[in-house]
Amino acid sequence: MSSAICSICNSPRSDTAGPCSVCGAPPSAPARNLPVGTHLQNGRFTLGRVLGEGGFGITYLGAHRHLKRTVAIKELFPERAMRHGTTVAVSDSQQDEFHLEKERVLEEARTLSRLDSPGIVAVHDAFLENNTAYIVMEYLEGQTLQDRIELKGVLPPDEVRGIAIAICDALTKVHGRDLLHRDIKPANVMLTNSGRVVLVDFGSARAFNHGQTVRHTRILTMDYAAPEMYSTQARFGPYTDLFCLGGTLYHALTGRLPPAVMDRLQGAGPDLDFPEAAPDRLAAAIRQALQIDVADRPQSAADFKRDCLEPVVPTASTHLKPVASGNRTWKSASQILALRGHRRPVRDMDFSPDGQLLACSCEYGRIVLLWDVKTGSVRHGLKYHHNGGVTIVSFGTDGQTLATIDSRRIIRIWDAYSGELRLTLGERELGAAPCFALSADQCLLAIGGRDVRLYRMDTGGLMDILEGHGTGIANVAFNSDGSLLAGVDRNLRVLYVWSTGTGMLVHVLRAARFKPVFDNVVFSPDGRTVAGYGPASIRLWDVDTGMPRASVTEPDDYEISRLWFSDDGRTLISFGTQLRRTRVDHHLPWEWAVRLRDADNGTLRNPRSTIQYVGNTMAMALNRNGILACGGSSTDKVNLWDSGTGNRIHTLAGQDWNGIYSVQFSPDGQRLACGDGHGTVHLWEAGS
Repeated sequence: MSSAICSICNSPRSDTAGPCSVCGAPPSAPARNLPVGTHLQNGRFTLGRVLGEGGFGITYLGAHRHLKRTVAIKELFPERAMRHGTTVAVSDSQQDEFHLEKERVLEEARTLSRLDSPGIVAVHDAFLENNTAYIVMEYLEGQTLQDRIELKGVLPPDEVRGIAIAICDALTKVHGRDLLHRDIKPANVMLTNSGRVVLVDFGSARAFNHGQTVRHTRILTMDYAAPEMYSTQARFGPYTDLFCLGGTLYHALTGRLPPAVMDRLQGAGPDLDFPEAAPDRLAAAIRQALQIDVADRPQSAADFKRDCLEPVVPTASTHLKPVASGNRTWKSASQILALRGHRRPVRDMDFSPDGQLLACSCEYGRIVLLWDVKTGSVRHGLKYHHNGGVTIVSFGTDGQTLATIDSRRIIRIWDAYSGELRLTLGERELGAAPCFALSADQCLLAIGGRDVRLYRMDTGGLMDILEGHGTGIANVAFNSDGSLLAGVDRNLRVLYVWSTGTGMLVHVLRAARFKPVFDNVVFSPDGRTVAGYGPASIRLWDVDTGMPRASVTEPDDYEISRLWFSDDGRTLISFGTQLRRTRVDHHLPWEWAVRLRDADNGTLRNPRSTIQYVGNTMAMALNRNGILACGGSSTDKVNLWDSGTGNRIHTLAGQDWNGIYSVQFSPDGQRLACGDGHGTVHLWEAGS
């Protein structure tokens, strides 16, 4: 006899399939979800309450019992499925399709786990159990965009723009794997308490083939779906997700659902009206994404972000001004702040992507200061507990994270706005590696040496060990989007290029008949060129084909210390030591010199004006307008040069600076921070 209880009169039921013998109440529908406390993977995971349900499955709050970590666990449970105890079952006629769905879930989980973007929910594990598939993901605390719209009604344009840019960055990663999300809507955009904008619920994600008509299961949210999604056979591409994103942004900006697609197809739908307060550029971007014809929409998330959604912010007093061609070119400048707080020379600095924070470290210092650029006050002091000193500070492109690397080779990841330490990778994780690199979005860490290892920065977990190299890697570098990693073997004079997504070796670039050693590597901003360089040589390769593009051998009196590309990718800038000579060829001490070369063929741009002596220690920075700032420890001034012509534009001079040890431009190129020998940071703003 069953011990079930009637939900109406609380009487024991003798027959759970029939009506209650006491009150006649019908039997309750069986629960779709697993009960709280259910264990998976032999107790490794424990399920809690249900977080949400959809057509593809059920998402639970869960716990990783061994690591004591809160997670979200999604169970594949289609609407047609049934549950027998903990086992998920479908009818015999649906067995083959259900089997394919389980395999698809596991494959997509593997793909998503490699995306490593702060704008994409992180996948920690995936497995089969109870005759279905489970995905273990990070648990995000916050609210959905749907919740925020319901609470606020209409969101401020700046907030909508920030959400759009974050989702575009996430979609760039997704589309780079030839995947479509297919269900972008306010309910699938998570706004976390820490400030992240995260795209969630990839249950509808499918692969797509560029330019090909394919058959897709028709699954859509009608209020936001693109016209082609109403067909079971159509051409899908990034523009499909961008239509859904456009509808999502329209809802956030106006407080109204976007006009129905079917009405618009019949010419009966209302116009896309925007509030008067909505910036023209943002409204135009959303309008373009919501075009019925796919050819009229942006063709990639990067295009949508770059051409339509970059912020246009006013006033120098509260925000940094955007770059305007021919305007504010540093022909004059004014000092606006002096930030005093360090006790030793300021060795490294970095602006946050929005230009509102400046992180600074000093020589042998045990604290990194985060300055508020607007007020000149200290936002946070990130403290170290040893005397090693911080050598590198770098913001992630999300603006939420800051990486610091100290002289003991310990890497720390901080929350830039709360000052909390998120992750530490020390000697146990890194080993005695001679080189390392962070991807631009700080999602990936590459460690080079006898092995080449990829780590995830959010968890510190090992992603992959890259194989195919020879005697060991002396230097590593990521391309701009983190999809490729280059490593150089100085002994064999070989440069290797790997795909970080698949871990496969893409190119082996050999320096045949190129005798000088090179032991460093750098990518061009567009990722199409990779350069290997050493003390007296530069070698350029085409990344797509792997073919050599140019080679340069420097004269004996010039030794390269660093090489990088200008933001437009046209100029190759090297700096190093130059041996000065008198008219009678007597040697003078080595001094620092700059050389500007054409990035296509390696030829010097006007050799007489492109070598500049700036003192015995070099501090250099390049802004997006091609202006080069140079300073040295033996001078109290910073010279500004046009990197295209080699002509000096302006000189910033101070009193009793005790030398210049670091310089850094703000992201828009309109402000320059100069760190002096006393520990003061001088902040300058460009004039017209």
